[in-house]
Amino acid sequence: MKKIILLVIICILNFNAYCQRKKDLIKEINGYYSSIVSNATYDRPQKEVWNALYTVIKDEYQNITKESESRGYIEAKHEEQYFKSNISAEVLGESPNLKVSISIVEYYKIATSYTPLTYSDWMLAETDNKRLKFQMKLFEAINGDIELPAQLKEKIDKYNLTQDKEKNKILKNVDY
Repeated sequence: MKKIILLVIICILNFNAYCQRKKDLIKEINGYYSSIVSNATYDRPQKEVWNALYTVIKDEYQNITKESESRGYIEAKHEEQYFKSNISAEVLGESPNLKVSISIVEYYKIATSYTPLTYSDWMLAETDNKRLKFQMKLFEAINGDIELPAQLKEKIDKYNLTQDKEKNKILKNVDY
């Protein structure tokens, strides 16, 4: 009996070591995307980069507070009763090597008591994933889709083959 239990434990440990978790794969995919888009330079005219930046921000934020096409600067905000978000972006550099700097600040309130309903003061939210999302949208608007390397695609396919349920699979435009 002890040998069977030991064998089962060893099999489970080997299986866990062999298979990557979904979270680890998504982290690896985001790391790949981040390495491409975080320091990307654009070999396009400044007006084309500005138009792509304006379109990407306008899709998410309807209230543009400041914009200057000549400076390549834009600010926008989105406010609700318990959430507010501000974004500012600027096109930097000269025409053959343009860069885009994006800054996002988000605040939220949480319920501290339900009887009576009261909320906390404004608290700062984590925005790294949202910044990466904007950088990716901008990069794809200017340069087209980002292709994953074959090695990473193979890992995703291998992971998806081990999953029985569709909701557990890693899908493009859903998970990454």
